[in-house]
Amino acid sequence: MRKRFYKSDFRLLKLTHICNEMQNIVNRKKLFNVPIDIISYKAALQLLLEMAETNSKYIVFTPNVHHVYLVNTFEYFKEAYDACSLSLIDGLPLIWALKYLHGIRTEKVSGSDIFVCLYKNAYDRGLRIFLLGGMPGVAEIAAENLKKKSAQSNKVACFSPKLGFEFDGNVNAKVIQKINDFKPNILFVALGAPKGELWIYNNIKMLNANVIIEVGGSIDFAAGVQRRAPKTFQKIGLEWFFRLCSNPKRLFHRYLTSNTFFLKLIIKDFFKK
Repeated sequence: MRKRFYKSDFRLLKLTHICNEMQNIVNRKKLFNVPIDIISYKAALQLLLEMAETNSKYIVFTPNVHHVYLVNTFEYFKEAYDACSLSLIDGLPLIWALKYLHGIRTEKVSGSDIFVCLYKNAYDRGLRIFLLGGMPGVAEIAAENLKKKSAQSNKVACFSPKLGFEFDGNVNAKVIQKINDFKPNILFVALGAPKGELWIYNNIKMLNANVIIEVGGSIDFAAGVQRRAPKTFQKIGLEWFFRLCSNPKRLFHRYLTSNTFFLKLIIKDFFKK
């Protein structure tokens, strides 16, 4: 049976209460039922670090075209998104839709980019970091690549749970216990969508971490086991196409379905206006 937790259950604090300097930087909008926080990359990084140093608990998601499809076709995924504390836009198609359909300008804050920068800044501040996901040993390689071992290496922990762990109550409880024993300031979850977001949403009450952020394939990119799209593809909004060409068998149906659905939403919204 699915567990349902709502904002009122775990009482996530409003972002504007974190510190006086950050008060007015987050402007939440809705794009095709997906909450989007209008915030610059630099401000998002600062805000995440501030969140990590509090005694509160925050859920952070990074929506893209596939997430738009899931939010509009999977009610439980929509519930998870409605409960997130911070929603950082990941993908130029969403930025273009906000700009040309609603006149809203914002910056891309992709999970893969913010993961690297947030990790390094948190590490330098001595914050505790936990990497969850990836194949066995991959998270450790990613951690080593991002920051060479030093006196602060005890501030980083990694774990790659077995496939389907979230469906086994005992195994899932042990994963949560491992995280809670470490007491991370930042928990990076790399389980992919919708698995990662739903796992966070289902277990938020039991997790002992300040910032819990789903970062998709970021750990694989940082470890070098999967190649990220070149900058040229990223700048023109075709990072998804590069990934499709790299793994067509696994991603063809996903991108065909999600991209077609997103295009239909744009056309419908355009003619409605």
